[in-house]
Amino acid sequence: MNRLVLLVLVCVSLLPRIAPAAMAPAELKKLYDRVTPSLVAVQYVWESELGRRELVGAGVVVGEGGLVMTSMSLFDLRIPDAQMKEFKILVPSQEKDAEEVEAVFQGRDERTLTAFVRPKSPQN
Repeated sequence: MNRLVLLVLVCVSLLPRIAPAAMAPAELKKLYDRVTPSLVAVQYVWESELGRRELVGAGVVVGEGGLVMTSMSLFDLRIPDAQMKEFKILVPSQEKDAEEVEAVFQGRDERTLTAFVRPKSPQN
């Protein structure tokens, strides 16, 4: 028991030393500018016996053709693929309204809890 307490105290005392260093504002701005174009929203309609429901969630562009990875939580496993319709990738902009790109659902990966959507026509 004493060893466990000692181990916990040592680990806690090391936490401030292994915490990441703060980034300078210029470095944060560079990171923001580099990463922002990859951040999108994924929207689709769930059409069931009880009506239509529009769902939107965050996604990240992971492929050159516009393949978007999103969380499986956006696509509940209880929803059959046939009931998910009208997929869109929403590309946000600071200067104008979000661009809506028609998309196709590629599938879900239960092992990694991710889902994938691809634009109907390839994007740059």
